[in-house]
Amino acid sequence: MNEGRSWLFYIGITVAVLGLIMLLLAQAPLGFYVGTIVTCVGLVLFSMGLRSRLKEKNPTLGNIVLLGSVGAAFVLAYLAYIAG
Repeated sequence: MNEGRSWLFYIGITVAVLGLIMLLLAQAPLGFYVGTIVTCVGLVLFSMGLRSRLKEKNPTLGNIVLLGSVGAAFVLAYLAYIAG
């Protein structure tokens, strides 16, 4: 069992939600960028925790989830760059 990394799942959810709250409350461009970065980090942490949970049962799906979340984080960062 990979119980050592399953806490990343919960930390990722918490960080992503905090990043989304920061995005909603952003009044200046710097707050928007910081909220986007925090959301991206939370998304990647969430997927790392999900991958560690799926590693025993279905490792291919775990890797696909991790790569998809990294791609989504890059897309979100690029959209924030375009909007700014």
